[in-house]
Amino acid sequence: MSGRRADSAETMTRTVAGNFLRFHQLFTFAIGFLLGFGWVVMTGTWIKGAGPGGAALAFLVGGLMLIPIALCYVEVGSRYPHAGGEFVYAYSAFGVGAAFFTGWLLLLLFISLTAFEIVAAAWIVTIIVPSWTGPGLYEVAGFPISLGMLILMVAGVLCVSWVNFRGSASMAKAQDCTTYVLIALAVLIIAGGFAGGETRHLVPLVSAPQPGWAYYGVLGVFATTPIWYCGLNALPQALSELDTKPSPARLARLVVYILVGSALFYFLLILSTGMAAPREVLIKSEFATATAAQWAYGMRAAAQMVLVAGLLGVVTTWNAAHYAAAQILFALGRARLLPEAFSRKHPRYGSAYVGIVFVAIVGMLGALGGVSMIGIIVNAGVLIAATLFFITCLSLFRLRGDDVGDPDHYRVPGYPWLPGLALAYAVCTIVFGLLVTWQARLPGRIPAEWLVLAGWGALGMLLWWRGRASREALGEDTRARLIHGEELT
Repeated sequence: MSGRRADSAETMTRTVAGNFLRFHQLFTFAIGFLLGFGWVVMTGTWIKGAGPGGAALAFLVGGLMLIPIALCYVEVGSRYPHAGGEFVYAYSAFGVGAAFFTGWLLLLLFISLTAFEIVAAAWIVTIIVPSWTGPGLYEVAGFPISLGMLILMVAGVLCVSWVNFRGSASMAKAQDCTTYVLIALAVLIIAGGFAGGETRHLVPLVSAPQPGWAYYGVLGVFATTPIWYCGLNALPQALSELDTKPSPARLARLVVYILVGSALFYFLLILSTGMAAPREVLIKSEFATATAAQWAYGMRAAAQMVLVAGLLGVVTTWNAAHYAAAQILFALGRARLLPEAFSRKHPRYGSAYVGIVFVAIVGMLGALGGVSMIGIIVNAGVLIAATLFFITCLSLFRLRGDDVGDPDHYRVPGYPWLPGLALAYAVCTIVFGLLVTWQARLPGRIPAEWLVLAGWGALGMLLWWRGRASREALGEDTRARLIHGEELT
């Protein structure tokens, strides 16, 4: 199958609609996803678990270790720049069964992130403007859901869905605006921590949550880093929406710059937060970064600035995750692995509108679980992201021999050693993720993350079984053409 864009159905639809992404918007799409919101809530936990130096080192190494994996994504993505990303790669390398498994995992990753961002956005708004909280409705694991939060969640879902409904260009413009403001605020936050902080607050640089090996805490933080860099999984969903196909080398450089920039952001943010305030203050704070900014700048407005930046991070991640989930549903529907309705494109905007509505509904239902689901989403997300990294790297090895000499396809340097390193890192991350969730479980219980993944897998198996007739009726040659974006005549 040709990977060229000129004969793709999604490209033709989007061209008529005048809706597309420009190459520079891949930066805001990915970096907005990568920066996100977690740093506002989790920085205190990272510092408590590994010390500021240990946590900063874990994020720096975690980001840089993803570069070989990112280059594997560029190689297979330049060959198959179609909606679905890893789903398409798995199909091309291993067939329809592996593709459904991969797409089903991707769907869980992005929909769960959407649910997390829905509740996180409402939570931050009610902290910034307490009068909007309203009367309490119910509690989940001690976290109250108020009427104000519920109204804010619904309003946010409608706004993000509308932006995505109007097509890729609308989504990208919203992402541009929020991401650039977020970056500016992040620079102010980091600079304030270094300028107003004290190096004595960094001592000890490395610590562990319990006596023993000091670097145990560093490994614990390191094991969670894939979920904070999972914008890498979202980026392939945008490649099919580009106005022009970029050169493979240009795409590779962009991905490396994004990962290095994100790793430096987390590294500097953790160190500046650790410098800004005493350790005991940070680890007791619900929003350690906001507390650090208030100490560094000596005014309450600085803490509010961090919360506003966090809200922007929520919006950028939410917007990108909603878009990516709808693209996955579109790809699965087009392949007839889920109902065909998901493959419909809006005649005017070219958006996968059925998927957008579905993600909005399911994400909203998930958000009703409140902030208590943060830990489960993070740990389960690590396992999912690492598994997707593994599938992509394995797909590269399977597909490498088929495009020798084609200048349109990027080829990872140092083959097979560099892709082999990427594959090994993905396996280690899966193992780390399993160990972390096992050790964090309640005594005598199966980890909640494992139960979530098992339940999602069981639902996927049921859908696979129920969809056998329609799947086989399509024909594999036709399915291959649809998955690779060709227009049927």
